[in-house]
Amino acid sequence: MGKSVHWAAMVAGLTVAAAAGLTPASAQSRTTAGGTSVDLSEAMDCGAPPEQPAALPDGERATAEDLRQARQQVSRYSKAVTAWLNCRDRRAKVVFTFMTDEQKERWNEDLDAIHTRRVAVEREMNQAIRTFNERLEREQRGGTG
Repeated sequence: MGKSVHWAAMVAGLTVAAAAGLTPASAQSRTTAGGTSVDLSEAMDCGAPPEQPAALPDGERATAEDLRQARQQVSRYSKAVTAWLNCRDRRAKVVFTFMTDEQKERWNEDLDAIHTRRVAVEREMNQAIRTFNERLEREQRGGTG
């Protein structure tokens, strides 16, 4: 496989190992046409972005257990997003060398979208907790409104 095909496949999102026919153990380092050494182990595919949790509970109707379980799901999701973004940052150190400005912009827009989605999920969870707590306070005062 020629170098241009190899790097085009990598930029397209395929794993370096698949694009170059390398096994993970052999994907250590390669020298580019310009003589720059590239650590290909940093460019391994990070997989698909983490799936966001299912619909979060409504604080007006949720039980404390519903919120506890949802909070755990959101926490796991947030940690998975952080790990995925860190992987993509490591991958970018290698692939950005071979990307056009337009490709880099799309790459960054995709990462921003994942981060924005995570923030939205976390905010939705926090709002559900606030609503739940407000409902409990109303119930303790003896009213519903």
